[in-house]
Amino acid sequence: MSSNDTPRELFHGCVTFEPGARPLLAQTNWLMPGVEEAWLAEGATEAEIEALFAGSDARGRNIAIHAGVFPAYETRVLYEDGDMLVRTNELGGVEKLRKGYASLALPVEFPVQTPADWATYRERLQWTQERLGARWVEDARAAREAGLPLQVSLLGFFGFPRKLLGDERLCLAYYDEPEMVRDMCKTYCALALRIADEIEAAGVPVDGVFFWEDMAGKQGSLIGPRTFREFMTPYYQQIVARFRQLGAYHFAVDTDGNVEGLLPLFIEAGANCLFPFECQAGMDIVSVRERYPQLVIYGGIDKRVLPQGQEAIDRELGYKLPPMIESGGYLCAVDHRIILGTTYADMCYFMDRVTQMIGK
Repeated sequence: MSSNDTPRELFHGCVTFEPGARPLLAQTNWLMPGVEEAWLAEGATEAEIEALFAGSDARGRNIAIHAGVFPAYETRVLYEDGDMLVRTNELGGVEKLRKGYASLALPVEFPVQTPADWATYRERLQWTQERLGARWVEDARAAREAGLPLQVSLLGFFGFPRKLLGDERLCLAYYDEPEMVRDMCKTYCALALRIADEIEAAGVPVDGVFFWEDMAGKQGSLIGPRTFREFMTPYYQQIVARFRQLGAYHFAVDTDGNVEGLLPLFIEAGANCLFPFECQAGMDIVSVRERYPQLVIYGGIDKRVLPQGQEAIDRELGYKLPPMIESGGYLCAVDHRIILGTTYADMCYFMDRVTQMIGK
């Protein structure tokens, strides 16, 4: 690899384990509420904060095709109570949010309560040409001409029904209403395959697919292997096989928590990259790399270390980066969002140290 390689060439080299390809600095500007305000109070400018993250590698682009509930439901505020806000969301559910603090809303009511609800709801998961962005082909080709990797972002086959039913209801529905869950997965899989058809017909190149799941906590997966293989594996395999026909080579899954038990299942289903490897849930990417040498690892740097200062950052990077550099197939980032207490100076130090260590 050379210093003149495009971001896409660097990305391809990294995630396909090309000899000599370096890890990528994939750190994003995912900040917990209050972090940017604290950095501005330190004296950083908005331009400096933007420039800090602009130095990351792997600046890919999502192909502008709407792959979720469409048309989205109207969002509106139902009521406010002090610092709490209750609103409807684009999925048709109701959620509450602590204003100015929380980054994720807490569900109050999920949009699908009965199989009859799903029979109506599924109409918003059908293909329509309106799912295409106005200039989706032109924008995708422009990104490719600029040397950027292109990906499609999809929901996963736990993540999608979870958004409609909620964790507890979904886990019960696998046993009480399996046909409804199976139809949810079949319906979403059909939509994803139709998206692949549109991409192929337009001659748009695609490098990867990114799936959102969030199906584990500190104690491990919310479902067992048998349920995974019945309700998730067949649909992952269809989508991975179809997008491979379009030239895709990178299939990443975003799921928080302890994913030890999920790693072999996702690999069997066709995924070859996971994110974010949460350290507070017990994940250790050095151990993962020893056991899964061909898995692309994205994340895994303990976000709790950043507020502890430069010596702690050096210890964390000194333990984790050398084996990742040696093995390849690593996208360096903290294990999810940057937390309060992380100073702008220490974030700059983290970015500089990673840049130096990986030879960027």
